Amino acid sequence: MKEFDVLIIGGGPSGAMTGIELQKHGFNTCIIDKASFPREKLCGGGLTLKTIELLDTYCPELDKSAFILGQSDNVDFYYKTDQITHTKINTPYFFTDRKLLDTSLIELYKEKGGTLLENTRINAKDINFTENVILLGNDSLRYKYLIGACGCSSLLTKPFGISRNDYFCVEARVAKETTEEQPFRIYLGPVQNGYGWYFPKNDHDVIGVGGKNTNKTLPKQAELFFQEVTKTTGLPSKGAFIPSGKKINALSVMDNTILVGDAAGFIDPITGEGLYYALLSGIFASESVLEASGNPKRSLQKIYTCKCSKIKKNMKWGYLYHKFLHADTVTPYFIKALQDHPHFVKYYLEDVISTYRFNYKNFIWKYFIKIRKSLHAQ
Repeated sequence: MKEFDVLIIGGGPSGAMTGIELQKHGFNTCIIDKASFPREKLCGGGLTLKTIELLDTYCPELDKSAFILGQSDNVDFYYKTDQITHTKINTPYFFTDRKLLDTSLIELYKEKGGTLLENTRINAKDINFTENVILLGNDSLRYKYLIGACGCSSLLTKPFGISRNDYFCVEARVAKETTEEQPFRIYLGPVQNGYGWYFPKNDHDVIGVGGKNTNKTLPKQAELFFQEVTKTTGLPSKGAFIPSGKKINALSVMDNTILVGDAAGFIDPITGEGLYYALLSGIFASESVLEASGNPKRSLQKIYTCKCSKIKKNMKWGYLYHKFLHADTVTPYFIKALQDHPHFVKYYLEDVISTYRFNYKNFIWKYFIKIRKSLHAQ
């Protein structure tokens, strides 16, 4: 039997970041992943400035040129296939390929001394939560703490009766339209309770949609949307589950077992951005393990839940706006507001999405009380 301080199921950004931070503090950790790196991973690959700054702070050794495949400071909004706004912003958005980003993070984890078990699939029945043991064939791994970074799978939620509230996304690669710098595009209205995106990258572009998959019709809606936008039929596409932004019932399934990233349901409910919260929750998880291990009287579950309170509050407000904006009676007014208030669009892209300078609870109030007043005073 091999013994580790911390076992992490899943080697994506949340799992890798948890492992990196724990290795810095001398913990003996192991990441278990069902695939081998480098591996393909479905994701639009948008990186906001706050995400870049988080990586710069906690992983300064990373060579960002190894995984950033482009950037843009121009954003076009569309309603279905009709352009409604064009916005020039001061804080650029960056684009990555998850195959490259995840590999960069997992390689840094290994450089810090972490153990990686690849091509290792775990079933719920393989985990003995009472004895703190995971069975891997004839081998077994014992842990003090277990981190669930296994995405939207129900591996660590179903055994405890925790229901998930996930959406679905479909994505395809397309040949670049032009070698000149392009705006990235956001498409409103192509699917139920979701949106579409078109991200330009160095050697290819990415088109995708994400939203509610009622009656499993989203793949067909995606196919029609891709055809309308690219004028190309039969684009090879892939699909995957993503959190909806509606919270799941728990961030922890036992006092020594916590969930991070998509497994915890962390996502921006309006934009679908998951990478920032994946990295941030991995940092919070490592800090929680460090604090709990230093004081056995302190509960890992309570420490982690407290640290994630800001994430949960922002998601709660974001989800309320998400439901409101996707109401049939509201959407036309929202589209008109985007057209009539370009300063608000710029403010939202820069000060909310890109940086979280203002959160979803106060961003509208801040705009009308402070930002708009300053604009009128100029």
